[in-house]
Amino acid sequence: MYQRVPVDQMPVESPIKLAHIVLRSVNVPAMREWYLTALNGKEIVNGGEGNACGLTYDDEHHRVLIIGMPPQDVERQQALGDLFAQINERRKAPGLEHVAFTFNGIGVLLGNYRRLKKQGIEPVFCVNHGPVLSMYYLDPDGNNVEMQTDTMPMDMATEFMFSDVFLNNSIGVPYDPEELCEMYDSGVPLKEIASYGFI
Repeated sequence: MYQRVPVDQMPVESPIKLAHIVLRSVNVPAMREWYLTALNGKEIVNGGEGNACGLTYDDEHHRVLIIGMPPQDVERQQALGDLFAQINERRKAPGLEHVAFTFNGIGVLLGNYRRLKKQGIEPVFCVNHGPVLSMYYLDPDGNNVEMQTDTMPMDMATEFMFSDVFLNNSIGVPYDPEELCEMYDSGVPLKEIASYGFI
């Protein structure tokens, strides 16, 4: 029978890819056109009215997201809680919103979480976005860094981003990383750990 490596004994692994970047802009339409042209991309999300857009250029569900500022949806920003409260205090100008690094599986992501926690580096927000499980950190300069792992094949993830589920909740479901570590170490199936509605 296959035995999982406990989270605290997981070998240290680097990310397997740079997943995406998210930019803040006061001119979303121009940014949209520039990135679509420069990267020969295709649009996957359009928030309308200059609020946001997203694009990709390969089989990844998104590579560049551009969000308008000031925030157009104050209620949604407030719903995101402490993470965006902290970030918004530091970000008054256009620029990088966050950069995302993908790890090779749930166990590796959780092992990295525990390794960093032991060194005093903890996420400020953890959320199951559906296609990915994510942990958001702030670096010493206040930049937002997402550590994530894919939970769906890329074609399914892309389909999910056009679903009513995503349109009704484009943020996702917050989770407790310690709870996920316990689930992982106790042998709960990965599909259940990654389930969008386990909370």
